[in-house]
Amino acid sequence: MTAPDRRQPLRGVRVLELGRLIAAPSCGQILGDLGADVIKVERVGSGDDVRNYGPPFLPDHEAGTTAASPFFLAFNRNKRSIAIDFSLPQGADLIRRLAARSHVFIENYKVGSLVKYGLDKEAMRAIHPELVYLSVSGFGQQGPYAGRPATDVLIQGMSGIMNETGRPDGPPEKVGVPVVDMFTGVYGALAVVSELFRGERNGAPGGWAGVSLLDCGMAMMTPSLAWMGLSGEPPRRVGTDAQGSAPSGVFACRDGEVLFQAGKDADFVKLCRMLNMPELARDVRYVTRPLRVKHWAELRPILAEAIRQWNRDDFFAGAVAEGLVCGPVNGVDDALRDPQVEANRIERSLRHPDNPALALPTLPIRFDDAPPGEARRHPPRLGEHTEEVLREMLGLDRAEIDRLIELGAIQARG
Repeated sequence: MTAPDRRQPLRGVRVLELGRLIAAPSCGQILGDLGADVIKVERVGSGDDVRNYGPPFLPDHEAGTTAASPFFLAFNRNKRSIAIDFSLPQGADLIRRLAARSHVFIENYKVGSLVKYGLDKEAMRAIHPELVYLSVSGFGQQGPYAGRPATDVLIQGMSGIMNETGRPDGPPEKVGVPVVDMFTGVYGALAVVSELFRGERNGAPGGWAGVSLLDCGMAMMTPSLAWMGLSGEPPRRVGTDAQGSAPSGVFACRDGEVLFQAGKDADFVKLCRMLNMPELARDVRYVTRPLRVKHWAELRPILAEAIRQWNRDDFFAGAVAEGLVCGPVNGVDDALRDPQVEANRIERSLRHPDNPALALPTLPIRFDDAPPGEARRHPPRLGEHTEEVLREMLGLDRAEIDRLIELGAIQARG
């Protein structure tokens, strides 16, 4: 590995990613954002399944096909794509040879399914003992569900996330974005960085790490599990209100909705003053946060009726002047136009040749207080870098590459 620079701390780290869908690719993207050279291995012909999770699609003008769905674009920047069929011996051999020249290997295949191809952790680390091997699974490597497939929405249901999401009088709801997949990607990246750091510090690089959607979903539910441990009952579904905090939530004004939290006792006093209801802050039922939570069913309609008399902009202005936590309930289009979002410059160009204007949020970390950088590499077209990587890493010549293409072991762009 080369010495990392300040804004690309993983520069010089090579990652071979056999990641599909969202969780494992999200992990690989984070590593790529941090400077790693991430080589994404995709299926010959169709590529990563998530390429087809549309419409809409980004068209590949050069190939005359659809290149990528929104989900592929969201989780695959700063990578190179190579297309290999590892069900063929020649394809599996290529992956082993590439892994032998890499620092990190990421996979999210069904538990045990890579053994027959010689791509499991024991086989790979026998070839390359210093390899950091990360397994991303649905349920973990052992236990009654280990061999089952899992998805974000399934784990949102199993972990209790859905049961706490939605209106109190409505059905359970999934979170709109794939939070379990994304959370798993973050923990996977943290596992990889931890293994790399341990190896650098102890002089003993290499190791295996595993993350699962189920474990990460349960980790997300830690506050609720603590709540149940103390109360003996699971938290109730409260909609937009916050568990253990009152007042909070979305309230209707004359011309729109406001979202605020005033759970601190001092903040509740400020809210009551702003609403010209100082006596409410002195009511013995509401003077402390625990009491307001206990009597929230009585307090909420009182506040709702008072807030309904306000124009939304006037309420925002008054709440901000009082120092309260308050903001709008935005659609994504409104969120992008928010002056603070614009000031943070989180949306950056993907530099995609099929749509040069396409921009998405990038790594939300600042180094030396600099804004996030634009993508060093656009989310790749399928097999865009197959020939480049095989020449660069394995020294294959034109004849060898053509032979592999003819066998169907690889796919390369023209």
